[in-house]
Amino acid sequence: MIFLALILLLTACGPVLIVKDPLSAEESFQLGYIYHLESNHKSAIYHYKRSIKKNPKHWQAYYNLGTLYATLGDFESAKKALNRALELNDSPSIRNNLAYTHLMLGDICEALWHFQMGNIQNQELFRALKQHEELCLHWKSWERTDSRGAF
Repeated sequence: MIFLALILLLTACGPVLIVKDPLSAEESFQLGYIYHLESNHKSAIYHYKRSIKKNPKHWQAYYNLGTLYATLGDFESAKKALNRALELNDSPSIRNNLAYTHLMLGDICEALWHFQMGNIQNQELFRALKQHEELCLHWKSWERTDSRGAF
């Protein structure tokens, strides 16, 4: 109410310029990155989202947002952001983070697939997951059969 009264008072004195958001998508991203480095997670998320709103194709904002969500343990949000980053820019680092995210969600088959498609940075983990490859292939073929209603 006080804010509305202040606006009315200011408009009575003459034209008022209201600037909605003076930062560009890249400036919002950079500010988010600074907050990210300072472990100010709430502000980092806010500015990464502002960057994405201004430029929905800013893959780095999606990547950093997904990485931050994963760091905070919100793996579903991380998966969503990292998948969008991957749609915009298929890179090994995105695939690697997406693989770890799937692994944390318990989806070993998706994790293995992303590790295989990207530049595997953790060979020991990859070898351990590779042992489950045959199980994943059987699971995927069962899913296809089951989706048609046949067993």
